[in-house]
Amino acid sequence: MKKVAVLFSGGLDSTYLVWKNLKDGNEVYPIYVEIENNIVKTILEKNRTKLLCELFSEEFNENMNYGHIHNVHYAISVGVKAYENSLYFKQVPIWIFTLMFIQSIGIDEIQVGYVCGDDAIPYLNDIQKIYKSYQSICEPLKPLKFPIIKIKKEIIAHELPSQYLDLIISCENAKIIGNKDAEIVQYEPCGSCVPCETIISTNYYGLRNFPEIYKKPLIRLYSKKLHKFNHKVLNEDGFDVMNLMCEKEERFEPIQLEIDFHCIGGDYDYHKKNEDDGCGIISK
Repeated sequence: MKKVAVLFSGGLDSTYLVWKNLKDGNEVYPIYVEIENNIVKTILEKNRTKLLCELFSEEFNENMNYGHIHNVHYAISVGVKAYENSLYFKQVPIWIFTLMFIQSIGIDEIQVGYVCGDDAIPYLNDIQKIYKSYQSICEPLKPLKFPIIKIKKEIIAHELPSQYLDLIISCENAKIIGNKDAEIVQYEPCGSCVPCETIISTNYYGLRNFPEIYKKPLIRLYSKKLHKFNHKVLNEDGFDVMNLMCEKEERFEPIQLEIDFHCIGGDYDYHKKNEDDGCGIISK
């Protein structure tokens, strides 16, 4: 049995990595890195990581044949004035920096859920070099592993039990439906970000059974394709679907004026903006 820290966002890949470690009998510390550049995504990720960990705990923590999961550890929060689809790999140095704050929680290694086909795969050696560059000031560093880089998303989706699959959040530009403080925050995916395009192009990871939340994005997508050939898609009342659907508002990347770090752990917030007590780090 190993004690493993897993970078956990509530998406398909990281959820599978947590589940796989628990199945293998490992003790798992889920680590959430909050990059506050997309408020809606942050709300959904926090909601899903909490719900998924509760579900994992119900299944695994009472069964001695499997591993044990801890509560989500909110290691660091970073405010970045930019939209998610403009960050590209800018978030990688942020979560690598975060890993310095979890070295002392008694873990054996750190795992990240990159999978086969991810854009980051060609850069894994560079990521390791950046991580190891902290060796001189944070010794010894825990090993950084990428255990599922040879596994495709379709395989992951087929293996992951449906109760977890139903809770994952993948869209980068989702719209919250209803109360953002609900026990399970409901959302509508945009249908056009990279994760949504992957889901649609693979027929929901090869499962061919889209969740109900993808109904509107799919209708919008295929209506646009038919309109290119001068066809109309009518709803049950005979109205043109394209005329009823509002086009997504174009968003421009704001200037990144500041990055505000603060370190938090569990239910305790150690960041104090107005005090120079060594607990927080502020970079402006």
